[in-house]
Amino acid sequence: YTYGLELTNKITLFKLWDLTLNGNLFNSIINSESAEGTTRNQRLSWFAKMNNSFTLPAGFSLQLSFDYHAKTVLPNNPDQGNNHGGFGNQELGTAQGYIAPHYSVDGAIKKDWKWKGGNTASFIVSVNDIFATDRYRTYSQTPFMIQNSSSLRNPDVVRFTVSYRFGKLEKSLFK
Repeated sequence: YTYGLELTNKITLFKLWDLTLNGNLFNSIINSESAEGTTRNQRLSWFAKMNNSFTLPAGFSLQLSFDYHAKTVLPNNPDQGNNHGGFGNQELGTAQGYIAPHYSVDGAIKKDWKWKGGNTASFIVSVNDIFATDRYRTYSQTPFMIQNSSSLRNPDVVRFTVSYRFGKLEKSLFK
């Protein structure tokens, strides 16, 4: 069982700086039953994200995001929740485990160009997990074993994006 509250707020701190804050407070409960008895794992947890967008001169903009996930119960089904598994990294779905806290910082810089006639182009360079801190760690325990796992999610991912938009958007089409 999971229930909680999520709040999001966008604030313009200065003409050139927008800040979007997102927070989620939730309670997770997992009940399990086996031949050895019943187990209950309950944890009040939270996660937060802060997104900073800066408008810079000469058509440049910068975006920095910070993401933090507090310790939470290990999902009972590895196909749901905060599963970051993959080949060789499948958590044991159990009421006797948790996901350790983890955080990351992402960044992007964008350059826009505008021409007569409404044509525009953009070039974006973005980096996920700039400081390689988004280490996904789980702990699980049963009467027969203890499992610790750790993986670094998407280390050193750099993306280059180019887009070109031509013509004017006719807003009357959407009425």
